[in-house]
Amino acid sequence: MTTRFPDPFDRSESRAVLIGVGGYDDPEFPPVPAALNSLEAMRGVLTTPGLCGWPAERVTVLRDPRNAGHVARTLRELARKAREVLLLYYVGHGKLTVRGQLCLAVADSVADAPDYTGIAYSWLAQALRESPAQTKITILDCCFSGQAIEALAADSSGGLADLTHVAGAYTLTATTRNQPAHVPPLADQHGTLTSFTSHLLGLLREGIPDGPAYLTFADLFPQLHSRLAAAGLPLPHQRGTDTADRYPFARNLAVPTGLPAVGAASPRTSPPQDLPTTRGRPSPPRLLNRRAVVAAVTTAAAAGVAGLVIPPWLDQRRRGTSPSGAPSGQVSTAPSTMTTAAAPATPASSPRATTFISDLHVTALAIGQLGDMAIAVTGSSDNTVRMWNLKTLEQHGETMKGTHQPFLKDAMNFIEAAAIGQLDGKTICVSIGLYDIVVWDLETCRRLGKTIGIKPDNGLNFGVKVAQFGERTVAVCESHGPSIDVWDLGTRERYGARLTGLSGSDVAAVAVGQLDGQTIVAASDSDGGLAVWDLESGQQRGDLLKGHTDRINSIAIGQFDGEAIAVSGSDDGTVRVWDLDTGRQRGEPLKSHLRPVYWVGIGQLEGQPIAAFIDDGNAMRVWDLRSGRQRGKTLQDRLPLFQGMAALGRLEDRTVVLVTSRSEREEGPRATRLWDLGPA
Repeated sequence: MTTRFPDPFDRSESRAVLIGVGGYDDPEFPPVPAALNSLEAMRGVLTTPGLCGWPAERVTVLRDPRNAGHVARTLRELARKAREVLLLYYVGHGKLTVRGQLCLAVADSVADAPDYTGIAYSWLAQALRESPAQTKITILDCCFSGQAIEALAADSSGGLADLTHVAGAYTLTATTRNQPAHVPPLADQHGTLTSFTSHLLGLLREGIPDGPAYLTFADLFPQLHSRLAAAGLPLPHQRGTDTADRYPFARNLAVPTGLPAVGAASPRTSPPQDLPTTRGRPSPPRLLNRRAVVAAVTTAAAAGVAGLVIPPWLDQRRRGTSPSGAPSGQVSTAPSTMTTAAAPATPASSPRATTFISDLHVTALAIGQLGDMAIAVTGSSDNTVRMWNLKTLEQHGETMKGTHQPFLKDAMNFIEAAAIGQLDGKTICVSIGLYDIVVWDLETCRRLGKTIGIKPDNGLNFGVKVAQFGERTVAVCESHGPSIDVWDLGTRERYGARLTGLSGSDVAAVAVGQLDGQTIVAASDSDGGLAVWDLESGQQRGDLLKGHTDRINSIAIGQFDGEAIAVSGSDDGTVRVWDLDTGRQRGEPLKSHLRPVYWVGIGQLEGQPIAAFIDDGNAMRVWDLRSGRQRGKTLQDRLPLFQGMAALGRLEDRTVVLVTSRSEREEGPRATRLWDLGPA
């Protein structure tokens, strides 16, 4: 019997339900911001035209849902509407009951009563069985998810994975029944994904060279298994019928378009079985320049209680030279020789990178001036703040110790973000933890005034910018949720009301700058919208700026021919330039070869205005804003993962960019490098 596969991009009769839980009421479930980042990234990949091609209206996203019964009913209703494909994706905490049954936690689940307060997998299996969809795909990225496969294997009553006639079923899990899933270390969850979802989506974005035009899970699984094994991560498991694992899930972006349509090969007709871990010998994994993925501004998760393993924060790796252990150690890093079609202008001197921090897990980064000295300020996972002389690449002054919050696990006490500014004639650094804001006098490396404590119900801190208007200096804080907090650093009190107006569920990026002599704040959301406020009045200026089709991960504000502009980088793979006076986009988007863009900066190079941006492959490009074309070569760091922190500034008469990077392996190196782009 030959199964009829529908047009892979006809989803008119299909439904996808994506569930992600990053925050929990029960403290026994540590927060997992990487789960929410993974949720958004999965939605972005599914709805990318020419990749998975799901219309946005066919994808239901449940973000931090509450009430397990309501979630189960929602899934059942949507499952009944699917005729072609039903896709279920869950990322969050998985918990086993005393009887060994898998339950998926929601925001109000109780850890010691998962069967009563979580989503029992048996509920989901029943909804999937009852669905008339021809193909049912379940992807579980949670601890103990392999228990779902074992439960299905033990079900001899015609269960989920045994629907072989009209309907096919396929289940892909991140782990086995008794193994925790893996997330990056707590301090690395700013903009990163869970490890399983990161590798799965990376494979989909990159494709399989010499593979078929459309990729099935039969194609994807051996590659995914190889990549996770090479990275030393928990191995995935799968179960399904041959018809289900041959369903065309995505277009293969590694092969030219215009190839024959999928379905030429007839699916096998063997009975249901546990699909083998590998189909023969998997091809050797390729070394990939991959994401640290931002998609989100949330950070912080913790280890253990619900089974998520957080590895040691200090990664070392066998690749390249090992870190010297001295912060001042300098190692030359040659830029990539990769060229691009649009590179008409080459800087007078080739950009070069110098490693100067290799023994710290940097979690926050800023560039500024202390008198005549160009400085960088870093925060790290050991909850300290350090200042560095950018010319000598040596630490300057004493190490500053952040606030220890006794109610947080040790791994959650770290510096989330840092910014440099001026307060009462002093050069200051503002550092934030999850629940506090500290002001440091950089001349003395001592705390300046009292610490601002943030109540947990006000949301977690994830980013900070320092701004001034009149005689007032304020800290503009990103926090979990769709609004922005502003704190008066003189009084240590909240300034005005929260800035609101974004349409997405979370603030994704914040920048401050000047427009018509007024201090402004620009912020983006998870839906690709960008809003601008007058900081002093708190009033929004105009409507949301629309153009991006996915989350905006980074914003920079600057000047171009005397006009205020914003540059934004998005998961949609583009960088857009906005005229902040008119609210309109300037010119065509700058392309990043369709890779998500995680950071952008505005500066000047050889007297010309430029934008620099970094993509999820840790490649940096510099664009001439006047011509709209790339300057010089793409700069490829030798470490493949961008860690989410970068800063553009000046070192004497040179334009420089600080970038934090890490390897793919948990025991691999990290580095903070200073890229010299050329004369300003």
